[in-house]
This record gives sequence, C-alpha cells and structure tokens, in this order.
Amino acid sequence: MIDIYSYRKLKLKKKKVRNWVLLALILVTSFITLALLSSISSNSFQSSYHNIVVSSNTIIVNLTKLDLDSTVWDDISKHINSKDSFVKIIMEGNVVAYYSCTNPEISVLNAKKEQDLAMNVSLHLLRKGFNIKNYGNFPLTLENSYILNRTPNKEVVYAISKILKIKVVSNFVFDENLKDDTSGIIVILGKDFDVKRMEN
Repeated sequence: MIDIYSYRKLKLKKKKVRNWVLLALILVTSFITLALLSSISSNSFQSSYHNIVVSSNTIIVNLTKLDLDSTVWDDISKHINSKDSFVKIIMEGNVVAYYSCTNPEISVLNAKKEQDLAMNVSLHLLRKGFNIKNYGNFPLTLENSYILNRTPNKEVVYAISKILKIKVVSNFVFDENLKDDTSGIIVILGKDFDVKRMEN
C-alpha cells in the first residue's frame, strides 16, 4: 500500500514527464511545419499573378486571355535566379510557350509570301548568334512586320528589332495562328519588311 506523500510524488513525476513529452511533440511538429513551409516557399513565390509558380528551374505561368498584359513579364523576371531557368506558359490547359530565359528560342515566319524570306532571315540571325528554333510561313499575308515577345528578356528582343529594323513589338502571348509554336520570340515578316535594310 502507498502513502499519500509517495502518491503525490509519483503523480508529480508523471506530470513532469508528460509535460516534457508534450513539449517535445510540439517542437518536432513545429520543425516539420517550418520545413514544409520553407520547401513550398522555395518552389513558389508570391506574385500579383496568383498563377505563377517556380518548380525546380522552370517558371510555370498559367494565364487566361484576361491576364495578357506586360506586367506578367516583370513578375517573371524578378524570379529568374539561374542562367538555366526556363519559362512554360500555359493558357487554358495548352502549352503556348516554353523557352530558355537567357537564350530564348526564336521562330521566323514569312507573312509576305516572298520565297525563302524566312529562311534567309533565320540564317542571318543564326550567324549573329541567336537561337533559331524554326522558320516557315505565317498562314496569313500581313502588311506590317512585328515581333511577338513572350519573354522577359528585353535585351534579345531589342537586338532582333535593331538588326531587322522591326519597330513593332507585341507582348500578346497567344495568337490562334501560332498555337503550335512554343518559341519565346516569334518574328513575323510582313509586306513592309525589306531584306536589304537588315543590319549586317
């Protein structure tokens, strides 16, 4: 039989052990929660666009047609922390662009219907060190040339604009005529384009 003094002492010991166990559980849970939150925050970032996520070295942007303005590029460029970063733009479930941030892929399309125009311009840009993905014909004939820019890399767009003497740059990400072209930059050569004016 146990006396009251021994009983109280035993109860106090059990209470202390229980408190230490509870404290240890709280600390372990806190560390696990912090670790999970830090891994989530390292793979994503806050943006004025709730639909931009960084996964590994790829910035994934989910857009709707209402999101198409130039501030999305400012958001993306703030979070390019590696020379090996890639951007994947998804619109309504379809990948509309996938390119390297530092050396974006470029497509050259002929909307003038002049034979070999896109090929000749592509070769010229290749010789200048640009990353040409493909060239071909645009499905429509257009009066004016323009550069469709889906990248935050303004330096490359500016350099192409200067070489080709094309002043119009559009940041409109999606064009129904280009739904199969995922290049970061698309050069569309209209009737106003003159090969002779290109910078050598």
